[in-house]
Amino acid sequence: MERVSGNVRRIPVTIYERDYLVRTDETVQHINQLAHILDGKMREISGGNPNIMEVKVAVLAALTILDERMKIQDKYEELLTYLGNCTDPSNEQLDEIEGQRTILEYE
Repeated sequence: MERVSGNVRRIPVTIYERDYLVRTDETVQHINQLAHILDGKMREISGGNPNIMEVKVAVLAALTILDERMKIQDKYEELLTYLGNCTDPSNEQLDEIEGQRTILEYE
């Protein structure tokens, strides 16, 4: 790891058998985790087939990771909406959960 300036550093990573220096102010652990995820996704997509062009594998990996991220974001927003509705005292959905104590019972 090479320090560049301030909190910015160059962190060496290997992704899909290629070495890169990532210039960032993120932690080494964070960048290594990202590189590991991307490397794994690229290997999963290529299925061990060396004949697939590397750039195609990289694009498909990026699309797959972005798709997963968007689905998580959608679920997160649904959860925030649900939790927002749960704090509304006029929301009767909480009373309809059979056999479970609801948030209203703890107030």
